[in-house]
Amino acid sequence: MWFTLDLQVAEIVKRKHCSLMKKYRILFYFIAFFVFLRSPLRAEPVLPHLFSDHMVIRRETEIRIWGWADAGEKISVSLGAGSGQAITNADGRWRVTLPAMRAGGPFTLLVQGKKTIVFRDVMLGEVWVASGQSNMAYALSGATGGEKEISHATYPGIRFFTVPKKIAVEPQSDTLPAAWEVCSPEIAKSFSAVSYFFARDLHKVLGVPVGIILSAWPGTAGEEWTDSDSLRREPALKPIVERWDASASYVKSYAAHPAEFSIEFDDFELICVGNDPQGPLSLSNFDDGAAQITTGGNWTYDWQGAPDSVFELVTPGRGGRGFAARARGALDGTSSSRIKAGFNADNGPVDHFSVRWTGYFVPRTDDNYKVYVSTDDGVRLFINDERVIDDWQRYGETLDTYSMHMEPGKLYKIRLEYFENVGTATARFGIAAATQALGAETKALASKADAVVLCVGFDPSIESEGGDRTFRLPGGQDALIQQILEVNKNVIVVLTAGGNVDMTPWIDQVPSLLHTWYPGQEGGTALAQILFGEVSPSGKLPASFERRWEDNASFGSYYPKKGDKRVEYKEGICVGYRHFDRAQVKPLFPFGYGLSYTRFQYSDLKVTPLSADLSAPITVSCNVKNTGSREGAEVVEVYVGDSHANVPRPVKELKGFAKVHLRPGETKRVTVSLERRAFSFYDVEKNNWKAEPGKFSILVGSSSEKIELQGEFTLSQ
Repeated sequence: MWFTLDLQVAEIVKRKHCSLMKKYRILFYFIAFFVFLRSPLRAEPVLPHLFSDHMVIRRETEIRIWGWADAGEKISVSLGAGSGQAITNADGRWRVTLPAMRAGGPFTLLVQGKKTIVFRDVMLGEVWVASGQSNMAYALSGATGGEKEISHATYPGIRFFTVPKKIAVEPQSDTLPAAWEVCSPEIAKSFSAVSYFFARDLHKVLGVPVGIILSAWPGTAGEEWTDSDSLRREPALKPIVERWDASASYVKSYAAHPAEFSIEFDDFELICVGNDPQGPLSLSNFDDGAAQITTGGNWTYDWQGAPDSVFELVTPGRGGRGFAARARGALDGTSSSRIKAGFNADNGPVDHFSVRWTGYFVPRTDDNYKVYVSTDDGVRLFINDERVIDDWQRYGETLDTYSMHMEPGKLYKIRLEYFENVGTATARFGIAAATQALGAETKALASKADAVVLCVGFDPSIESEGGDRTFRLPGGQDALIQQILEVNKNVIVVLTAGGNVDMTPWIDQVPSLLHTWYPGQEGGTALAQILFGEVSPSGKLPASFERRWEDNASFGSYYPKKGDKRVEYKEGICVGYRHFDRAQVKPLFPFGYGLSYTRFQYSDLKVTPLSADLSAPITVSCNVKNTGSREGAEVVEVYVGDSHANVPRPVKELKGFAKVHLRPGETKRVTVSLERRAFSFYDVEKNNWKAEPGKFSILVGSSSEKIELQGEFTLSQ
């Protein structure tokens, strides 16, 4: 099985004998060679998928029923009052012709051979094939008045059959699996709007059953399937073709988008399944055009019309039994390609298997490239037979990266190995150039804007529990921010992440940063209210954000040493802001940090009482005034410092806080109560909390770094 795929910015190109195939025009050839294993004779006749329950057969014309069976097998067919017989040919094909019938139904279609096949609820009426591009495939749910129409779309006499998409050079004897469906609101909403309205009106006018066979393919470029030379021979069409030929390439096809590189996976192996002793099983071998076992596949894809172009390859193994692999990819209009391989149970392994892909990557530009591998469980990546990523262990989905310089036109051999233990099986692979350029249209739009709101960060597919994501932003996002900054300095970076990220490439150039964490379904509304000034932000960081990963307290001990499965907890109690205080390292953003559209002034700190035995709580209070012109909220943070303890203690620790809402010019008194535990540490020898007499620092501020007021409290007992 071999194929060539060249879509926008990524090509998957088969090369025989390591010679590059020509790629000067957009090609999409898919040639599948099926190796049929010997099997016992069929036990029953087989019909194309077009025959199913609820089907509509053309009225008042001869009715042809056909299919496959064992050579010489006698086939009998009956439909209503009509019946006929045929003997299966030597090539395994049979066909029965029944006399024409008037519109009506429902009927039962019986096909009898060694066994009997029954198709129920068969109608005789109008049958139309709906073909075309995006306009024909556009769903009723998105059409004008579609939602209202859907609620009334109950027509038992209207039936739909959607032909699954399949690329093939030669005519096919059957479609991919599909079935007829009776028109109902649930079915109609996702069916072709044009076809639905046509069928509805035809059904109402003629009063007969109507069947629509939808064979549209959205987004298909005209020149890819139309012979323009043949069209030119028709006088009425010649001027249309000439105008088409004169059109700009981007109007005619996605072919106008130059490919930045080519990538292929020319071998796919199921290495093992559990304790399966058979060894590697090749699911598809593109090198010699023959498969060791029966395989099949189909591509489905969209392109420029969608935000991301996506494609999908499905490869069943073991003669369609035992295993199925699904490879997905996305082409996003840049020089990056993303391929996702997921694994689906097909009466076969869900867990405990391993897979190997091999192929070649060919850069189009001289650049530094970053390779991304994100897997749920173990992965190894080899480039030119050198192991560059070795993360062969069980975990939740985790991203690994590797960077290297690559030369244009050079073949880089890729070998990706993956094992799955239990749970979700996911492997993602991608390569991106470091200097991905923004398109001219995007740059022009950004340069003319008053400000650019640039949303970057992570999503649940690359940041979740059970695994670590990278400290860096996902591939290409740092470069995107920098390129936008080159044409417009008024950039507001909106970050979606569960924690800190490496902001060093751009933070000193960006005037505004809004960290949204994962805000949920109303996050967009909240973001808009903040950006347009309807609400003054008042959030405070619940963690210290280091400037560099090396500044983190756990750097150097977070991951186990190679060959060791133990992790040593070295930072002790000095984590977060406690670490930065003791190490005297300035974080990028300290614990408790957060800006507002207004300003606040702290004054008149009082600690009551100044000395006590802590049999009762003490109170820490101060005045907070809104000195700005906007209403806002401030969080007052109270820290306690213990410098006299007989064990190592942090410089200070947060022991209380309070939030206060203030109108412009308004002042309020804020009070925080501190109990004995606020002045205690855990004595590991006595297995209890201990508060040692002496002086404690009371520090009040708007963050761990910005202390506004200081006082003291003396513990007498």
